[in-house]
Amino acid sequence: MSVKTSHLPYETLIRRQVEDAGMQTAIANAQDTISANRQRVLDELGDTQSWRDRAAQLRHYVLENLDALL
Repeated sequence: MSVKTSHLPYETLIRRQVEDAGMQTAIANAQDTISANRQRVLDELGDTQSWRDRAAQLRHYVLENLDALL
């Protein structure tokens, strides 16, 4: 059983949200925050390619040894 919060059609509800200036501002602020936080973490990590390479090695190891690891 789903919870119904409105009797308006879905398309109408979406259109209202897309046109809502407050919602647009909130989304823009969230995107800016996420982007800034991502950049901060990348700066802390330093050489991100070496982290990606290590993650690929770990992924390969886990897949090759999944039966033993489980």
